[in-house]
Amino acid sequence: MTRSETFSRDNLRSSVLQFLVAFARPLIRSGLSAKEMCELVEAAFVHVATEELGVRNRPANVSKVAAVTGLSRKSIRQIRAQVSSQYSEPKVKPPVPVRLISHWRNSSNYRDSEGNPRVLAFKVDDDREKDFSDLVREISTDLSSSVLRDELFRAGCISVTENGERIELVKHFYARPDLQDRLATAITFSLRKHVETIDHNTDQGNERHLRFERVQYILDLDGDIDRDRVRQIVNAHLEQATIGIKVTLDALRTDNPEDASSSDELETTVRNTSGAYGVGLYYFTGKGD
Repeated sequence: MTRSETFSRDNLRSSVLQFLVAFARPLIRSGLSAKEMCELVEAAFVHVATEELGVRNRPANVSKVAAVTGLSRKSIRQIRAQVSSQYSEPKVKPPVPVRLISHWRNSSNYRDSEGNPRVLAFKVDDDREKDFSDLVREISTDLSSSVLRDELFRAGCISVTENGERIELVKHFYARPDLQDRLATAITFSLRKHVETIDHNTDQGNERHLRFERVQYILDLDGDIDRDRVRQIVNAHLEQATIGIKVTLDALRTDNPEDASSSDELETTVRNTSGAYGVGLYYFTGKGD
């Protein structure tokens, strides 16, 4: 590998890492573990390699897929066995906090006479009474009881006495389901489409048919710009642009624009967007406001 090739590869790895750092934040908030993410990535690589390297509409063999993905042939066979259909989810365990809460709620050893999760002591000497440490050991041997107690407390799932010895389950889910649904929708209808556009525009075979893609930066090196004002102005412009684009696209789908289904209706009823066309608009800032 030449010096130029090494620089380009290192540059790509650095860019991918920066993207993953940003992407990891909402994934962690939504309760997706690193192990789940890794298995999903491996499944995606196997799916694409199998499809792209196939000959005469037949899937690529295991050896070809192993050559381009870096995965062992055994791993590829296991992934193919788990993922029986396109974009199906591999069979992976939920994160430890999710399994711990589920076990706390469902095991008779940790419920009271009314079937509710008991308030647990962190650790007791009496083997006849199950405590929080017992609960943790039944779920994971890799993480300590104190680490999981602190993580559940951070996530707002438990309340803890001042000395940390009594623990009560106050929230029956580790990640808010509404946040998970919101993130899934954003990935399906926004991020996935943007990535597909990047894939199209970086494919040499599409150089004469590039899709429109622009990013406009506003440099604020001295911090003098009123960021709230910028956001309000940009949001207003993007809202108007969205309305105009929607009307135009609706008109293309029917001879009578007034009879066209709205884009919002399409988003809520059609999960497979492979046959859709559209435009993605978003506002961003580098300072998190």
